[in-house]
Amino acid sequence: MLRMCDAAGAGSIREFDDRFPMTQSLFNWCQDLETALQNGGEHDPELRTARLEMAAEWLRRFPAEDALTTGNFRRALADSYSETGHQQKADELYQSWLDDNPAWGWGWIGWADCYAPGEFAYRAVTPEGLDEIAEDPAGEIRFLLNASDVMGGVCGTAVEKSDLSVEVTPRETGPDSSGSGILPVE
Repeated sequence: MLRMCDAAGAGSIREFDDRFPMTQSLFNWCQDLETALQNGGEHDPELRTARLEMAAEWLRRFPAEDALTTGNFRRALADSYSETGHQQKADELYQSWLDDNPAWGWGWIGWADCYAPGEFAYRAVTPEGLDEIAEDPAGEIRFLLNASDVMGGVCGTAVEKSDLSVEVTPRETGPDSSGSGILPVE
């Protein structure tokens, strides 16, 4: 794919997709690959390194893509640094990106997950976790952002400056029909 981008002179996903129409956009394929490398990295450390390199290359080649996709690859890059034992580099990346855009919620969550992996996901998809979040959603976010002493000062200050307020509307919840226990996202 990289050679095709180079040969076509594609400087964006749209340029590549226009030149090489496929059943899926290149960004879908790239995100699927990133997810596969993340999952495989749980069993093979070399795949964590491959994910890091892939995310870095994507961000280098496509710096002006949409905010959601760019944010996903930023998280993949920083998380990969964290997972490969380079927490300081992950901290530097998240700090830089969040200095530029303190409203990037997934950035704060990703950074906190470096210190408390899976805490947010677990709490968000279990009935007990939903109850905890519903009782004090702003406190839950503060908990995640203050997951370690390293992050506490930086993230705590950002939360205070952002005047964080969250409104929760009660609704009926329960496991989906597959029995997976994962609640539907609305």
